[in-house]
Amino acid sequence: MFISTSAFEQTQWQEIQQFIVDYPLATLITQTIDGIQAAHIPMILQQKENSETVLIGHIAHANPIWQSNFNDSEWLAIFNTNGHYITPNWYPEKHITHRAVPTWNFQAVHVRGKLNFLDDTAAVLAMQTDVWEHQLPNNSAWKLNDAPEDYLQSMYGAIVCFEMSMDSVQAQFKLSQNKSAETRSSIAHNLRQTGTHEATHMADLIEKYSPK
Repeated sequence: MFISTSAFEQTQWQEIQQFIVDYPLATLITQTIDGIQAAHIPMILQQKENSETVLIGHIAHANPIWQSNFNDSEWLAIFNTNGHYITPNWYPEKHITHRAVPTWNFQAVHVRGKLNFLDDTAAVLAMQTDVWEHQLPNNSAWKLNDAPEDYLQSMYGAIVCFEMSMDSVQAQFKLSQNKSAETRSSIAHNLRQTGTHEATHMADLIEKYSPK
């Protein structure tokens, strides 16, 4: 991943982990015999007994991406947000010099690694379900045994579970850190003035990750 300035690079492992937890839907990309293929897969982090952290997910059995992948090929998982457009009209200096252009603020994490396919489908689904069911407020958590066993068995056969090693991790939190304190304050203020949830969240992020 190209990172234009070190100000945008996020190296704190705790921050990267939390981002993956908060935005678990990854774009999973690999080279196959049919060319580059991608799938959109929600994944969770798991720390194994040897302290290695991996990503856990599952792919539809009918999806050819897992079958046509070259043996031992590398996979790329991209976790990201929509981010937000930043207009130069929010830059105080624009009104003086007019030397300003638009940009887009965003957060993204790239993970490269190898896939290891898992046999215990029920255990993987139980783990994933437990994580996401308990993230829902005021929810009586659904469990696998809430469904009939014969139905579950038919569902197990329709998916392929995997763990993905995290051999390389890059993170970019591009949140106006390369701007002056005055400009960052102006951007955050104007974002809040738009009144949308996305804009308010971006304003919060700009303030949270402003250089100290």
